[in-house]
Amino acid sequence: MAEVTLEVTRRERSGKEYAKKLRQDNKIPAVVYGGHKEPVAITVERKAVSDLIQKSDHGIRSIFLLKMSGTDQQRHAMIKDMQMDPISRRMTHIDFVRVVMDEVVRVTVPVHLTGSSIGVKEGGILDWQMRDLHVECLPNAIPGLTITPVHSEPFVLVMSPDHTLARVKKLSLASFSKEAFVAYGQRWAPEFYETWVDICARASFRPRIVQETAEMDTLLALVSADIGVAIMPEGLARRSNRALTIKALPASAGQSQMAIAVAKTHNNPLLNNLISLATEVGKKQTGRSSKSDRITYK
Repeated sequence: MAEVTLEVTRRERSGKEYAKKLRQDNKIPAVVYGGHKEPVAITVERKAVSDLIQKSDHGIRSIFLLKMSGTDQQRHAMIKDMQMDPISRRMTHIDFVRVVMDEVVRVTVPVHLTGSSIGVKEGGILDWQMRDLHVECLPNAIPGLTITPVHSEPFVLVMSPDHTLARVKKLSLASFSKEAFVAYGQRWAPEFYETWVDICARASFRPRIVQETAEMDTLLALVSADIGVAIMPEGLARRSNRALTIKALPASAGQSQMAIAVAKTHNNPLLNNLISLATEVGKKQTGRSSKSDRITYK
């Protein structure tokens, strides 16, 4: 298990005004509890938390060393709960729980579905109620993952053919600053969410999100119904059979990376063959330029 350290500072003050000032300084009020000790109020840098989630083996569910700034105190911990601002979608408060390495922990892992049901293929929408599973295990028994990149493709902006801007040839992303957006929820894909929001930020606006969903097909249905526009990888938009108008984003918007993740401890030759095949297919597809009308940032 990779050891990642998060440095925090003891928080001596409390109250709404003080918490507001911390957030304005890109700091997050937090608390650490559990481990047979009393709770302690702390402060953590927003960027440090984002970096930790990206670098750790299990993202937001990773176990890491929580180090108190200016002291030798450090304990294994994990993120128990994270509160988000409903409008800006920025972290506003974090609960950390101390982890005792020889005691069982209860963690939540996401459910990932594979394949397509007959109902979806015939135009239906898949909806399932249990999106997370609770697992009890020793902290160091949570398996690590090996992630192999296999394909990359550009981001595009999609809208209904009935949208007022759908037939406009020369567009800028800034033209959509007042438009409604629909989004694949931050809870289910935080890195993807931050990526497309950052694309909008380069055009000097924050998207007005009117609805979030946990299903990409539902997202495309909302776009097709002209509930809002969306930014997504080009392949997802082109594989849909729904009525959509697709506009290519500037090349500087970057690429969506697709990968295969498997347990580090796996010993299955079929998985290795699958990764090799997917990598070869991905190489042939990666880098193909979009045939859609291209829009600028401003």
